[in-house]
Amino acid sequence: MRRLWRDIKDHPFSAALFLVYWLAVWGAHWYLKWNGGIPTAGLILHLLAPVIAGGLVGWWRAPTLEGLLVGRGHLAGGPLAAALVIELDIVLLFGTDQLDDVLHGKWPGVREWLVEGFFEWLEWSVAFGIFALGLGLIGAYAGAKLARVAHAGANQ
Repeated sequence: MRRLWRDIKDHPFSAALFLVYWLAVWGAHWYLKWNGGIPTAGLILHLLAPVIAGGLVGWWRAPTLEGLLVGRGHLAGGPLAAALVIELDIVLLFGTDQLDDVLHGKWPGVREWLVEGFFEWLEWSVAFGIFALGLGLIGAYAGAKLARVAHAGANQ
């Protein structure tokens, strides 16, 4: 986790671009009122965020010719970044639904929420968390490969 935070601090421009993308997806999500169900395009944009996060970490940590001995774990941060992104998405999805219920006077009560809402959130969180690990690994691998190609092209 420390290494991921250090990567973000070392690459503020690309991290800020990712944040702008992620906020734009959520802005569109809330603006279009996708509460009744996310359209296919929205789901693709949401599921692209973990791939991009993993790709950024793979790119940032891609071993160079000088750092091949140190570059062991360059793919490990991708799934972590992807899982963090998707879990934050799940928290925001369920949190905004709960907040909407509270604001419209439909709050069922704590006991009903614990029985229904919490376990539903837990199911989605675990399912998408596992899925995000795979998406992040794919993104990290692609990012590392693209970084190697870019570094090789720059050295010629």
